[in-house]
Amino acid sequence: MPISNRHAQHFFQGCVGVASLLSVPPLAILVGVQGLLSFAIAHAEVQVPNTMWREPGLLWLAIGMPTGTGKSIIKKYLIDLLRNVRERLKEDKISFSDQTFEKLGEVLFMTQPATTALPLIVDNSKDANSPAASHFLWVFPRPVFLDFNSLVTDEHKESWDAAREFTVLLEDILIMIFKAKASAQDQEEVTNYSIEITKKRIFPKAYDECQAIIENNCQLDPFVCAMSAKAKGQYLCMSLPFHALFLSRPLPDALPSLIPEDAQQAAISMVNLCIQHTQLLAAKNIHPQ
Repeated sequence: MPISNRHAQHFFQGCVGVASLLSVPPLAILVGVQGLLSFAIAHAEVQVPNTMWREPGLLWLAIGMPTGTGKSIIKKYLIDLLRNVRERLKEDKISFSDQTFEKLGEVLFMTQPATTALPLIVDNSKDANSPAASHFLWVFPRPVFLDFNSLVTDEHKESWDAAREFTVLLEDILIMIFKAKASAQDQEEVTNYSIEITKKRIFPKAYDECQAIIENNCQLDPFVCAMSAKAKGQYLCMSLPFHALFLSRPLPDALPSLIPEDAQQAAISMVNLCIQHTQLLAAKNIHPQ
């Protein structure tokens, strides 16, 4: 099934449409959707061709937003979407338990930047060497404060159409994933994916950049080294949900096993953004002015 940059743009427009109608940051919607898809695809591994490297597919994501800026709204959107998927799957006699919703809450962590996220990222000795800093992918989206009229769908038809189409597509992608799992002979077997490597060498170049950062900082900054070391595997994990989102209609019966380079590039950019957010939050306290 082909993947196109045009479809990627269409997906991002839908993400922005949902965010504008919920009065929340688009980045928070994007990360929430990534968490939802990663949770759905979780029983998987990503393989790097011609290596022994197998990376487990599950991502651990955390969204830091101040009180009153939309964390609950985002989570409700995702839970409602998952409930719609469950109802649609019932028609095909495919079901999953309420534990599914509990697991989603474990995978997608939402908290406040100052009161909860900061102590997890920066430990009491102020060396920022907390495991939570590198094990989670943290984002701290800039809050948006739109007026009431922004919520009225009749007055924002373009956003409403983009949001509705995006949400239905996301439901269809999740249904595709769950149906493929249900039809597998051994549902406990790990699903294997492999990244595409062409002359562009998207992933190898990103890997080498991480190695250079670690080499230059291993004696000086364990925090930076930990982030870059984890990033190499997180690039692979993040490429899975982007791979799903970049599919074009008609959807295949299952997520193709080869992850194209455009999904890898999007994943690398997203992980690097999360690292920048984490380092900026930590730096304000590790190196006070």
